[in-house]
Amino acid sequence: MYNPTGCASFNDGGCPCPEGEVKCYTNARQAGTEFFSEPWYPYDYCTPICCEEGEETCYDETHDPSSCASIAEGGCDCNGEQVKCYADLEHNYTGYCMDECCTDQQEACYDYETGGKQTCADIEAGGCPCAEGEVKCGADPENNYAGYCTELCCQDDEELCYSSDYSYDYSYDDDGGWNYNYNYPQAESCAPIEAGGCPCAEGEVKCGADPENNYAGYCTELCCQDDEEL
Repeated sequence: MYNPTGCASFNDGGCPCPEGEVKCYTNARQAGTEFFSEPWYPYDYCTPICCEEGEETCYDETHDPSSCASIAEGGCDCNGEQVKCYADLEHNYTGYCMDECCTDQQEACYDYETGGKQTCADIEAGGCPCAEGEVKCGADPENNYAGYCTELCCQDDEELCYSSDYSYDYSYDDDGGWNYNYNYPQAESCAPIEAGGCPCAEGEVKCGADPENNYAGYCTELCCQDDEEL
């Protein structure tokens, strides 16, 4: 929680920074540059390091500002064996770090489960593999789109039906922590929207259906008119 301690003049540099930090852009505004002299930009900010125009701020492993690097020379270094990709120095953009740079005909694949290295996969060949139990849907290689991964592919005039609603339960363990058990809905089938779409749970009815606009409606306990409220 922040407790106000006083007021400080912007022209004198504003509020002091915490120990180990410096105020950035104060000199630019005091010098009367067009952007920083505008009344709608009254604030400087405190940070461990100020970078000059033509430089970018580099961050350490804890994501704290640590140094400055010339954009014209490629900007900040990448970590480990990563390389800088998609730089456009003419437009002051140094790119970003990846394990491997992909071409326009490839997509970047990430291993979210084990944290393995990012790789590239040809879109024309199907792109990145899906996780176990999933399939690739909606691929359009002619437009350079590899599709998306999901449990089941439905047609444009169908909706995906799930086996159950999302739920969870929890318990308290002997070590003083909470154990959560999540039950995620599982894709079960596809249902034609024109025929009403997915069935509702027991005790519910389908409301708001608009088959002409490919909308099957939603499930609820009672359907009300537009000029009514539930």
